[in-house]
Amino acid sequence: MAKRGRPKKPSTEDRKRRSIRFSDEEWERVGELADRANTTKSNYVRSTIFNYDLRSVIDKKSLFELAKIGTNVNQIAKVANSTGEIKQEDLKAIRKALEELSLEIIQKG
Repeated sequence: MAKRGRPKKPSTEDRKRRSIRFSDEEWERVGELADRANTTKSNYVRSTIFNYDLRSVIDKKSLFELAKIGTNVNQIAKVANSTGEIKQEDLKAIRKALEELSLEIIQKG
């Protein structure tokens, strides 16, 4: 099976700064497209040129919130597995947290 995504970055010794020229309008457009993809301009340009899958840049707060939701889901799953029941209030809390996080990510992206 073929690997997906961007190949590993070369070591810093192998990476060199390169330049490429864009008009102001073109560079602004690159910025808009990168923002929509929730990634950096450099990552966007590389992914476009080399047909890599884009890796979005997610802020640390959203990542932390997502980890907390995952922890809650695991705790609920543990209780559900031991008792055979899931409390509706727990499901509602998870759904609400996921909706809030999704909206936050969409608004930033």
